[in-house]
Amino acid sequence: MRWGVALVGVLVAWLASSTPARACSNAVLADEEAYTLMRDAEEALAKGDVLTAREGAVAAVRLDERLTPRGAVVWSLSFVRDRRASDAEIAAAIERLAEVRPPDGHPRFDEAYGEALVRAGRDDEAFALLDPLARRDLLGDPYAFGALAKASRARGDQARAAWALERCAVVTTHADACRLEYPSRPLLRGSPVAFGGLGALVLAFVLARRRRSRLAAPWLGYADRARAVLTLCAGALLVTSAVSPVVGVALVAAALVVGAWLERRMFLRAARRGRVRGHVLRAVDAADAALVEVRLFFGPASGETLERVVDPAYREAAREPILRVGRRSSAPLIAAACVAALLALGASSVLVMRSSAPAEPKTLSL
Repeated sequence: MRWGVALVGVLVAWLASSTPARACSNAVLADEEAYTLMRDAEEALAKGDVLTAREGAVAAVRLDERLTPRGAVVWSLSFVRDRRASDAEIAAAIERLAEVRPPDGHPRFDEAYGEALVRAGRDDEAFALLDPLARRDLLGDPYAFGALAKASRARGDQARAAWALERCAVVTTHADACRLEYPSRPLLRGSPVAFGGLGALVLAFVLARRRRSRLAAPWLGYADRARAVLTLCAGALLVTSAVSPVVGVALVAAALVVGAWLERRMFLRAARRGRVRGHVLRAVDAADAALVEVRLFFGPASGETLERVVDPAYREAAREPILRVGRRSSAPLIAAACVAALLALGASSVLVMRSSAPAEPKTLSL
């Protein structure tokens, strides 16, 4: 159990330290970091990773408020291009874009605003905004051409829609963008190196189990079904929820550790009731002092000894003491639960803050 906790701590610390920092004592480095975060957010948006784009835009604006207009565009489009976005989120994105648009207009803001209007079904407004830009050759975003084509079709202008699709095919090879079909969220978020920690964690767990003898740890392989269900549930949640690398490693590590704990716990409970063939539990005595002791949280207060039945053919089968089972203090477990609760509360607060819009609308030029 100790090696598992240590390994989880190392992996989580490594992944946490490899994530982009959110503050810097040097103003120049902070500016560089903010612009790097913004570029990464824009790249994530282009790849369809709307959650990473949303979080990156908010983080960049917090480091440098001069990036507020640029961040507002990324933040708003992360909802516009999110298939799961609600009508209220789309409306909030449109409102945010309206706040940061320069009074005299700007092609980049107008492209995003027009695309958002089309997503909300306000085709006439979107056409009035995007068509003049297209006539002045100021449209460059494939999604903007797709929005113009969709708005034109809604107005019955098939010729204009066909022209927009032709122009879109010139600037991009992704036909989905021209049809204004947004990609699904990626199954897994984060870098391949970070998610490599998951493989390293599972590999270390398997190797550690293989090195242990069934004689020294007879519970290995017990309750396989329960552990398999727990691992599959964790894997399904990891794949379907698009969680970050840190959360993914913590989730898989928790499933492995809890599964190992459940395996040992269920084995000893069954042995105590005489339901494990070849093993029995009895009260500890003075002759068992030299045996290796396994301490469990909420284990037996008086102590027990696990024995292996050497030859069950005899009427009184010979038994070989293997190890003692004792109780471990529950104070570390309670402390760990409190820390985990605080971390979960802090993580939930961060997620709520990151999903909110950048504060204080600005109208600075890009």
